[in-house]
Amino acid sequence: MAVVAAVVAVAAATVVINLTQIFNEGRRTRGIRLPHCSPPPLPKSSTHLMTGTPGQIEWAEQIRPRVGAEFDRVAQALEAVARHQKDQARADTHAVIEILKEKRAEVMANDFAGYYIREWQELTDQVRQLIWLDSRYQAIRSGRATNTTRTNL
Repeated sequence: MAVVAAVVAVAAATVVINLTQIFNEGRRTRGIRLPHCSPPPLPKSSTHLMTGTPGQIEWAEQIRPRVGAEFDRVAQALEAVARHQKDQARADTHAVIEILKEKRAEVMANDFAGYYIREWQELTDQVRQLIWLDSRYQAIRSGRATNTTRTNL
């Protein structure tokens, strides 16, 4: 029994040493926590650490920029529409843009790699749905409907 414990201890030490060498070589290993050694320094390109398996983290790091770009695309489209609207409609559109910014911050702050893989791997209408489900957006919509009805009377 003591021999088996010694072999396991040596194997564990070897794994720690090998992973420490990987950290020192600068390979991408964010999100891995090692016992008995200090965590790797944050990468210079990002201060956002994700949790998950190394494969999940790598995959999520490919998805995250596309998610950010999708939020940017929707924001640019809304701003383009706002430039051609009258005062109240423009104010409403700017309110929707603020909601969009908050939703973007919430999504991009998520540090679970699986979240990006599960929810954002295929970009469809996730951003629209996030806005649509927001109670502030629903209030804006109902206000617009009320204003339209009053104008038509």
